[in-house]
Amino acid sequence: MAKVLSLNICDSVAELRRAVPSSDDEAQKTRIRAIIRLREKATRTEVARDFVVDRDTVTNWITAYNAGGIAALKMSKGG
Repeated sequence: MAKVLSLNICDSVAELRRAVPSSDDEAQKTRIRAIIRLREKATRTEVARDFVVDRDTVTNWITAYNAGGIAALKMSKGG
C-alpha cells in the first residue's frame, strides 16, 4: 500500500496566489498553481492530469513544498 503524503499548510491560498505573479520562474509558477489546486482539495491524480505531468512529479512538488515552502518550488533542471 502506498504511503499517504499530506500537504503541509505553510501558506494560505491567498499567499500562494500572490506569489505567482511575483515569481520570475515560469516552472515555479506552475508548481505554485499545482499546490493551490491541491489546497483546493484536488487529488494528485487530478493535478497531474491538469498540469500534464506524472503523478510522481506532483509528489516531488509536494515534498519540496513541505520541506521549504514556496522558495523550494524553484528547482533547477539539473543534469
